[in-house]
Amino acid sequence: MTDSAILDLVAQHRTAAQHRYRWLWQPDPAPYLMQIDNLADLLSLGDVTAANDAGADLKAAYRSIDAHLDQGINGANRDLIDWTGDSADKFAVYLNQVQEAVGSYKDILHDYLQIQSGYAALVQGVINDASALVNKAIDAQTDVSVPTWEVVLTAIAAVSAGIGAVISGPVGWAIVTSTVAGVASAGSVIISNSDPASTAQSLADGLQGLLNDVNDQLDRFDKAVVELRGYLDSNGPLPAINPRLPGFITAPSFEPSLFHLSNEPAGIESGVSKGQLVKPPQPDGVPQSSISNRLAGG
Repeated sequence: MTDSAILDLVAQHRTAAQHRYRWLWQPDPAPYLMQIDNLADLLSLGDVTAANDAGADLKAAYRSIDAHLDQGINGANRDLIDWTGDSADKFAVYLNQVQEAVGSYKDILHDYLQIQSGYAALVQGVINDASALVNKAIDAQTDVSVPTWEVVLTAIAAVSAGIGAVISGPVGWAIVTSTVAGVASAGSVIISNSDPASTAQSLADGLQGLLNDVNDQLDRFDKAVVELRGYLDSNGPLPAINPRLPGFITAPSFEPSLFHLSNEPAGIESGVSKGQLVKPPQPDGVPQSSISNRLAGG
């Protein structure tokens, strides 16, 4: 079911209501049908595909960062356990700075992923609930016999389920969940089947209640984003993902010409660097010199 399908169902309901027999003393459903059209337009504004695609992109980025932390930085730390000395200490400081920066980005991305996942669940839940309400009203207008005229609304409950399905992390749950959760849903709607206008009115009331729930939930999403921004502001700017690179530290007595094994030819010392321990990254199309200048503050 898509957002456009809601409008198609509403058109079917309008036709059924207009063709359903009513006594002269029974009210005209026309005013309610107009209200239903307006509510359906508002409830169809969400884009399920776009919401899910954004969530998938965020989740892929989160997993990429997580893998970088585990395989890259944590792996480097394990590989360097036996490296000692001043150069090792400087590189350890650099590596810790990178780890802190990447970890901070991971935590913030996790928080935002929760908000986006909750939003995607809400968009899909709205389509499901609106479709269920209109389908039940169509049954009422066409005299279909059903076990119950009650429609249970699930959109708000889907938000908590969507957030709960997101990858867990140390920061996000505490910041976002308390802000996003807690909207009191309308719960359920009873569709009247007594006459065309009563059916249309109960549908309009149900859609209005659903829209109220959606607006309350959207306000909570906005508040969560503001709260996340406040967390960033209160903790200062995120650390640089590429801090200043460390350089080699060599003892005054170090003699490169002696830096080879007895079975190796002289001259191998020419490959011994006294420069930076880490080669600066070079994005496509950016000269290495300009990167080095920026890293050096130039």
